[in-house]
Amino acid sequence: MGLCPKALIDQVVCEETVTLTRLDENVTIGNIPVPHGSQLSGQTSVSVLDCIPSLKDGKMGLQVSLFVQEELYLTTPQGAYFPLEFGFRFQDFAPLADCEYVVGLEDIFEELDCSVISLSGSNRLTLHDHRTFDQFLEITIQVRLLQESQPQIALLVPFPCGEVSSKIGV
Repeated sequence: MGLCPKALIDQVVCEETVTLTRLDENVTIGNIPVPHGSQLSGQTSVSVLDCIPSLKDGKMGLQVSLFVQEELYLTTPQGAYFPLEFGFRFQDFAPLADCEYVVGLEDIFEELDCSVISLSGSNRLTLHDHRTFDQFLEITIQVRLLQESQPQIALLVPFPCGEVSSKIGV
């Protein structure tokens, strides 16, 4: 009889790229002087905290939670340099446009897991003289929806799993 252990695998049901955006206007800098001609620059890091398949208003999508960490620098025309650090949680629903065409997906949607394949984005900053700035975050995430399955794998050939064979000597 063939050996037929079970293997736990994640089957890719669908792959899609989603984009999340966020506009924050008039973010306060604080008591730092911002003379005309100052510049705001720096780095923005984004980490995925959660990616959960969910339904919203009957639409399949992902509930995505991100943590955004910003290390910005305000430079005045006189050469003064002020580091600014911000961190915040950003959560949004991303509808799945391509995956909704997978036949039978709505029947197994509760069983799916989300796996993040890649993450990229941009952060456009606009500095105002009145000690505030606007920022427009655009984050693109490539995800895979996975379904866990446990198939049997035949280790000895030529007998398929579940089939019993015997040889009788004559």
